[in-house]
Amino acid sequence: MDSIEEIHNNTKIPIIDIGGLSDENNIEEWKRISNQIDAASIEYGFFYVKNHGIPMERLDQITGGCKDLFNMPLEEKMKIDISKSINHRGYGCVYSEQLDPDMKPDLKETFSMGINMTEDDPLYYDGLNGPNQYPEYLGAKWSGMMESYFYEIMDVSLRILRAISFKLGAPLDYFDTKYDKTVSSLRLIHYPPVLKRQANIYDKDVSPGCGSHTDYGCISLLYQDIAGLQIESKSKWIDAPPIPGTFVVNIGDMLERWSNNRYKSTLHRVLSPINQDRYVFALFSEPASDVMIGCLPGCTSPSNPWKYSEITTGDYLHSRFNDTYAYRRNEEDPKN
Repeated sequence: MDSIEEIHNNTKIPIIDIGGLSDENNIEEWKRISNQIDAASIEYGFFYVKNHGIPMERLDQITGGCKDLFNMPLEEKMKIDISKSINHRGYGCVYSEQLDPDMKPDLKETFSMGINMTEDDPLYYDGLNGPNQYPEYLGAKWSGMMESYFYEIMDVSLRILRAISFKLGAPLDYFDTKYDKTVSSLRLIHYPPVLKRQANIYDKDVSPGCGSHTDYGCISLLYQDIAGLQIESKSKWIDAPPIPGTFVVNIGDMLERWSNNRYKSTLHRVLSPINQDRYVFALFSEPASDVMIGCLPGCTSPSNPWKYSEITTGDYLHSRFNDTYAYRRNEEDPKN
């Protein structure tokens, strides 16, 4: 297997060792890591993280869980179809999502889950919180594995957000306080293979693996098994290849707002894999639905006023989801 250093030569995107974030008393390490995250977020809006605390064996286990889910019979997958959910959880079939409005729908299938919220919670019926739809076909062991992983990767995302807070002069727990009832989503994705002659065509006559888009939330953390991810950098598409044991992290729209455009929510896309299946899983890290997206303390001044108006997490996500998913454009109010 190629070393991280060898693979790094094939991408311009920085690889950041975040192991030092486990010790809040090591100020020099916090400075080093937060400066590297800051520079990468300004330049690319993307970076890799290593030494994040989730072992390779665990990542292999979750990859196996992805394969188990998407290899289920179609009738079992449709029992948990996302259109049956009040809160955008469950299975999304091929062509159900269109991230680039100028392209055909995406050639991928998905499964989304988050925290389970009880009906007595006032945020339950906001269309984002509520129950997960789990596949009975795979049993309680599978759903328990995914729930445990959700909290493991959530912890990694909050460590990265603390480093961002540290750099930008906000309290270290600035984001922690906004994540008490997070609407973060863990998403499993399967990209079916295409013929070689189709793989590098990116025009309006071909469904992309995943159309060009920016992510909606604060940050996203992706684990990928094979290549396909590309990001836009200086008007060119560059590869973000898989690097064993690392996550690809990118800045989302909300953090671009919070940072007053200091950080970039960068366009990215996925090319369909050639003659092989691609399995990935990503955490879309987002605060509670009633949190107001404002401006971080270190990102505005009299000469650099905030460029946005305030909006809640929930309102922003609903607007983006309605543009992306056909079933949501036709749905009734989830409260009814």
